[in-house]
Amino acid sequence: MLTGLSDLDDVDAVNAADVARDLHSVARAGAQVRSVAEAQREGVLETLAELHPRSVVIICEVGSAWRAAQFVIAAYAAAVDVPLVCTATLPSWVGPLDVVVVCGDDAAAPGLPDAIARAGRRSAEVVIGCPVEGPVREVATGAMVDLSPRVMVPRRFRFVGHVAVLLAVLAALRRVRVSEPLPDLDALADALDIEVARNSPANETFRNDAKLLATRLAQRPVVWAGDGPPAVGIAACAAAVAATTAGVVSTPVALGEAVETFSGLQMRGGAAAAADSIFYDPQIDGPAAASPQLVAICTTDREWVVRQQVSALTDVYVMTSAGGDDPETPASASGGGWASELILLESRIEMASVYLELMGAQG
Repeated sequence: MLTGLSDLDDVDAVNAADVARDLHSVARAGAQVRSVAEAQREGVLETLAELHPRSVVIICEVGSAWRAAQFVIAAYAAAVDVPLVCTATLPSWVGPLDVVVVCGDDAAAPGLPDAIARAGRRSAEVVIGCPVEGPVREVATGAMVDLSPRVMVPRRFRFVGHVAVLLAVLAALRRVRVSEPLPDLDALADALDIEVARNSPANETFRNDAKLLATRLAQRPVVWAGDGPPAVGIAACAAAVAATTAGVVSTPVALGEAVETFSGLQMRGGAAAAADSIFYDPQIDGPAAASPQLVAICTTDREWVVRQQVSALTDVYVMTSAGGDDPETPASASGGGWASELILLESRIEMASVYLELMGAQG
């Protein structure tokens, strides 16, 4: 709901404007992860402990589940000793040697119940990461691993929950070597809670990274640039959540592409140069077209390198998980390193998108 809120530091006005309780939904990112960690403790995933599958096949509908799968594959495919495959429908070769993870937000999505039923008939190990209701309930059996959502939020804020399900599955495959450390889900949940607390409406804009980002996004069109494949995945999530939450259209690209493109725009002058020209008259020529701004997404250990890459560009915001009053990132406690940092950035972007929605910005 676009309210045209003008002062993000007016806590009462922000809370009153958030009639859909989107801020509350985003704040439950840690709860989504913690619910998957609780399922781990309950032993839900123990049936996977002795398996060394031929592959892990992720079946998901297009949306937050698909983006979560792409992020996990980009982050861990090279570090896991079994192939990770993401597809919308069950491949014909899937059989008893495979683990099938079905993720999504809509139990009625045609591909999900069909994949569960066929994978079950082929004796594959099935993990259900979508709501067990409707058509999915009809085909689910007690032999399947139930990681269905326990914390319900709008589907546009479900990215973190889907990532937690996929990370839990990889961690449960104890006979499969994973050379890259996986985040501890309890610690990741705590880190997400810290990130949300930093960006809550009670914190003023000058020390609230989500409000600062929202203010920046409201000014000019934005291009999200990711430093490496996992960060490009977060850039895609950023573009999606900004569009579905605040109605702001933006573009995700790889950082190298963005640097090349923006360098060319600067060399040609662009809209900013036209506005600065002594011959430019807004009364005659009309308002100047807003040139896009670049938001570079990276981890703290890559920040210096990224800043060197964009040093020749103007109006670039380099975004890392460090922020607020504490320059250290809370992701360090989760044991997942750079992957956890990127997950925290997605939570911050979701919060910024809600603030942008409340400001009434439309790009």
